[in-house]
Amino acid sequence: MRTIPAFINRHSQKVPPGEIKFFDLLKNSKDDDGLIALHSLELPVHIKKRNGEMDFVILFPPLGIIGVEVKSHKNIYVQNGKWYFNDTPKDESPFTQIKDNVISLRKRIEARYPALKWLMYQRLVVFTHTNLIDKPSAEFDRWEILQQEDFNKKDFNIVESLRRVLIKCSDNLKETKVGKNVGIKELDKSSMNLIADFLRPDYEHYVSPRDRVNNIEKEIKNYTTEQFKTLDTISEIPHVYVHGSAGTGKTFIAIEAARRKYNSGKKVLLIIYNSEIKEFLKKELYFAKKIGIFSMHEIYKNILGTLEYERMLANNTSQDDFAKAALEVNKILPEEEKFDCLIIDECQDIASFDNLLILQQFINEDLQKTEILFFGDHKYQQVQNKKSLNYENIKKEFLQDLQSIPLYTNCRNTADIIKDIQRKVENDIVSSYKHFLRGNSDEPKLIKTYTYDDHQNLIEKLISTIKDLKKEGFKSDDITILTRNSQSVKNIFENKKLESFGLTQDPTLRENLVYISTYRKFKGLENHIILIIGIEDFGSDFDEFIYIASSRSKDRIISFYQSEFYEKIKLRIKDNLISKNYDL
Repeated sequence: MRTIPAFINRHSQKVPPGEIKFFDLLKNSKDDDGLIALHSLELPVHIKKRNGEMDFVILFPPLGIIGVEVKSHKNIYVQNGKWYFNDTPKDESPFTQIKDNVISLRKRIEARYPALKWLMYQRLVVFTHTNLIDKPSAEFDRWEILQQEDFNKKDFNIVESLRRVLIKCSDNLKETKVGKNVGIKELDKSSMNLIADFLRPDYEHYVSPRDRVNNIEKEIKNYTTEQFKTLDTISEIPHVYVHGSAGTGKTFIAIEAARRKYNSGKKVLLIIYNSEIKEFLKKELYFAKKIGIFSMHEIYKNILGTLEYERMLANNTSQDDFAKAALEVNKILPEEEKFDCLIIDECQDIASFDNLLILQQFINEDLQKTEILFFGDHKYQQVQNKKSLNYENIKKEFLQDLQSIPLYTNCRNTADIIKDIQRKVENDIVSSYKHFLRGNSDEPKLIKTYTYDDHQNLIEKLISTIKDLKKEGFKSDDITILTRNSQSVKNIFENKKLESFGLTQDPTLRENLVYISTYRKFKGLENHIILIIGIEDFGSDFDEFIYIASSRSKDRIISFYQSEFYEKIKLRIKDNLISKNYDL
């Protein structure tokens, strides 16, 4: 059965053991009906309270909808009409509680979709750790309960048990005035998916840890329908390759996938591109200390030992030679230290044949027993490792059941930013997106261009720009300076005139400082304002430099071009506007 969310947090003390048990029954059930179970559904509008919560909602086509209340207590009894849970009295019966929740849910769905008015709704109370009754009561019928003795039966089947509940409800309704005069509307699969998509965003969302610009409160980023479906697929299929252009949310999905796998009890190894992205991921996954987050160079160092690794690093050893040396060691990891879930972010710069062989040493030898997830963009962002395998090659050489999932919705950049990139580069960037979550910006002048004559002139304009941004209320850590290479970073960082602005190259010290890096090291990351400097010639990496650097921006791009070269850029822009069929 499909569950939403696809995992349950087994590490949280707030999740009762009964809910975990019932979730596992649903998740592991074999059903051919296409059922959907929503867990922990918030009810912002309630018939009696300011708000409510339902433990589970089961969408069971074509029969109807079941609202479920789960009680985990081992000692439950009723005395003088009052319910007691482990000797603690409660004013409200669980049957009254779930009945009111179901009515509130029905009213909410019908208000949104009037055509779904006559669907069948039924309550169910589940006692996972005790047997409450063996006979009907005036308050409820026996078929409205699942209790411990039911779960212990050898032939117990959760799907058939839920089916019986709805059939019994249907039989009862047919004898009522409504049932006779109006009838009961079937829940077809189209309506089921409509309801699921309507209810899900209320409680499944990602809260960004960064402050929005201009002191706005923390932004809540709702996952797009595309990303929801990707996360759902990841929960069901062990080997997945998620690919998409910059800004489509690959890293955020990788983070959420790691969180879900960890919460479901998996031992997760997350392989990342460099130290910059590692610091970001450590903050995002601060709660999951047991998730292993490593770059490939940290893996090389672990295998080769610190002395040999440092010696090779000092000799400017290539990544290929590091990988070959690590393979020769053939490190054998004890089974208890191996991981059962491998996630590779920015795989277009990591997943070479040798690197994948190395990573196999850290997981189960039988790849079919290990969940392996790839996230990358081989088409536009393969800049460091040209030998990295794409989807077809990984599928051929390692995982024949690997499934490809494309992402087309840009969630980070405004459409203006992507159009600005397209004007300057030869590759067809625009067509790699089908949707822009943020559309076009309503604010003018969020994409600016300055020219400079020499390095001193560049420094002066950079200083002036940062001053203007701070006058607008931006903080230092809202700003990132991206350059083409490490020498440009050094030239800017060592300039005495910029010292007062508080620059840093250290990804662990970005708070309250302007961060400066190369575009390659900043891949996978983002910031509100991106200052792109050192644009002085086309070169072989011009398109990837402009594309990757510009697409890091959530709000504003300010580019600094050498004056003479900018005249050539204007000619390219004119040519792209005239000769190419891009929707600019």
